[in-house]
Amino acid sequence: MAGLKYDGEIKYRRREVKGSVSVLTAVDIKRNMLVIEPKLKYVREKMPLEMNGERRVLSYGDIIYEADGKPIRISSGTYAETTDGNIAFI
Repeated sequence: MAGLKYDGEIKYRRREVKGSVSVLTAVDIKRNMLVIEPKLKYVREKMPLEMNGERRVLSYGDIIYEADGKPIRISSGTYAETTDGNIAFI
């Protein structure tokens, strides 16, 4: 892939959402319940979630993210707690 640079690994702790938590990433709406905040602009897209070795799509899912890259809140599912912020795995 052109322009892709490996930046390293990060340490994280897998956590179960209790109450609600802010994440820096897009979320899979089947795995996470979104907390709607009126001031944010949400985008929903159908995207490939899983591919095989030949890059054929095995499954698609509905993903939601904030249009301006702002963190969004979830109230269910799991997330990864890192020193740079929380992320949700898709």
